[in-house]
Amino acid sequence: MHVAYEFRDPLLVAVLDRLPADEPVDIVPMYLADSAFTHEISRATVLEWSLRFPGGRPAPVRVLPPPDERGLVEVSAAFVEREIAKREVSGKDWALMLAAHGTLLEPEKPIATGREETERLCAGIAERLRPRFGMVVNGWLNHTRGGRWTEPAAELALERIAKAGYRKVVYYPYGFSGRQRRERARGSVTALRGQIWDEAVHLPCLNRDPDFIRLLASQVIAEAAATTPEPVAVTR
Repeated sequence: MHVAYEFRDPLLVAVLDRLPADEPVDIVPMYLADSAFTHEISRATVLEWSLRFPGGRPAPVRVLPPPDERGLVEVSAAFVEREIAKREVSGKDWALMLAAHGTLLEPEKPIATGREETERLCAGIAERLRPRFGMVVNGWLNHTRGGRWTEPAAELALERIAKAGYRKVVYYPYGFSGRQRRERARGSVTALRGQIWDEAVHLPCLNRDPDFIRLLASQVIAEAAATTPEPVAVTR
């Protein structure tokens, strides 16, 4: 088992270079939806890297798809339930904000944005957790350039919660698995500070949750065929 990153060391290419060429490799992108900004980056990296082998790499390297959607819903919802139980923060006077990385609604060229898959994941988590909160809202952490982005933006979603009379909020970044620092830096803390709360709880990302790790492991096992590739987890 090896861990690689897209934008910091150890980079995916560096990790692949260290592995024996006669060993098959499974790459497990730690993203919740397949898109041009997630799994496709890994596929493009592997394709470019594979050109170093004029006759082809002796053993295959494959990029696995995202984990089972229903499994992700269950793992994510159970994770939130455990986290709020530890903090004793659920109840009808609490609102839940579910956040994911936004995307362009009308990109200049057709690309897989992962929006629909992310929205289905959000809907499943919301349905499971709705009895534990007075209000559940989805919001997007958007950029500000390029055109129209997914709605509502996180700031507007939190404003909606505050206008509904809630002064206690749980913020869960369901759209991120292993990007806690970047998710926070992208504006979640700033968005939360845009309203006055009596209590605001920012839950961690999913990447250290044992059930999530088991879900990824079961995916590798299920995808395994005649060979037994060595898994490489990729994150940002």
